[in-house]
Amino acid sequence: IIGKNMDVQQLPISKFLKTANSLIIPVYQRDCAWKIQHCEKLWMDVKKLISNENESHFLGTIVTINDGYGKYLVIDGQQRLTTISIFLIALIHYLKEKKIKSDDENQLQRVLKSYIIDEESISSDTKIKLKPNKSDLKFFENLFDSNQIIENESNITNNYFYFKKEFKKEELTPFVIFEKGLKRLKIVSIDLNRGQDDPQLIFESLNSTGVDLTAGDLIRNYILMDLEPDKQEKLYKQYWVKIENLSGDIAEFIRNYLIFKQKKWIKKNRCLFYF
Repeated sequence: IIGKNMDVQQLPISKFLKTANSLIIPVYQRDCAWKIQHCEKLWMDVKKLISNENESHFLGTIVTINDGYGKYLVIDGQQRLTTISIFLIALIHYLKEKKIKSDDENQLQRVLKSYIIDEESISSDTKIKLKPNKSDLKFFENLFDSNQIIENESNITNNYFYFKKEFKKEELTPFVIFEKGLKRLKIVSIDLNRGQDDPQLIFESLNSTGVDLTAGDLIRNYILMDLEPDKQEKLYKQYWVKIENLSGDIAEFIRNYLIFKQKKWIKKNRCLFYF
């Protein structure tokens, strides 16, 4: 599945975040599906790194399509990127709330912001690097205003409060958490060439978020994934959302549609073979 012109590299996720100006999660992607148990696993991995200075930890694969100027569409790995960004925001707020900070901690606070904020952007709409899908965008952007963060509102806000609580419980300093923990989390970055590589095939082969994709997720991704972002958004808003809301179970709706068109019975687990 690896194309000959595909850019594949292993690097720390912090370096990936640092070099990207914009990380856009397309409209067809799911909401943030990682919950507290996934954050607990990540936090345990970070603490293990801190206790073993010779170790690095492989976080997973992130698949993108680079649309130029540091702007990436996230094909796979959105759960990792979203959760790491939440982790960084919680760490920044933990630092900010410390009554007495050293010069190193003041510097660290500025450094951490560079991983989630594009300081060179002149537009407030593009300053925040990660752009979740429409459902999650409001909850994620609210993390940048502490007065807007409400617990139990979404997985995003719940995960934020989990990390914040864990940071306060530990004796680990923010500097140690970042330098000896988070910076040693590595990913494999796969940057695809639009029109040459098959993003759907790669997505299905590499997806390992720990939260199974539904048949509806896979169908939506197959239909929208290879389109230009503007067309994705237009079709998603004008057609897909309406069909999904009216049908309730999009996979079952499409199965019945295929039965009608094909004039033959289709088992539930065979629906995807028609795409």
